[in-house]
Amino acid sequence: MRKARDRFRWDYYGSPEAVIERRRNAMALFISDFQASPTEGRYVAAGLPNLPFQSESFDLVLCSHLLFLYSEELDTDMHLTSLRELLRVGREVRIFPLLDMDGHPSRHLEACMRTPLPAHIDLITVPFEFRLGDSRMLRLTR
Repeated sequence: MRKARDRFRWDYYGSPEAVIERRRNAMALFISDFQASPTEGRYVAAGLPNLPFQSESFDLVLCSHLLFLYSEELDTDMHLTSLRELLRVGREVRIFPLLDMDGHPSRHLEACMRTPLPAHIDLITVPFEFRLGDSRMLRLTR
């Protein structure tokens, strides 16, 4: 973040050091909760494109900082297969961010939006922008 400082908005965080501190605090809270939680049910290890949940298990499914961000590492087929799986387990799916690691629109987004999926697809403006231009999420609803 320090090297690419001009690619970010700093009105919320203030500085790269503040971002690091917030992320450390969030990680510490998660670790504390994870260690204090019962061994079954609260946290489930899983990975796309195959989730260990029954169909229609959730009202809302969030996918953050995986699909579209890692456009070089994950191909269009992986994105589409993952979107179908997320829709299988949830009625509404929200995905953010939609820019790749270099801050460009993901090359997979347009192909995914053109492919017939069992959902209504919207691009929604979000009220928070940290990376410049990264202010939309993909919402799919069955």
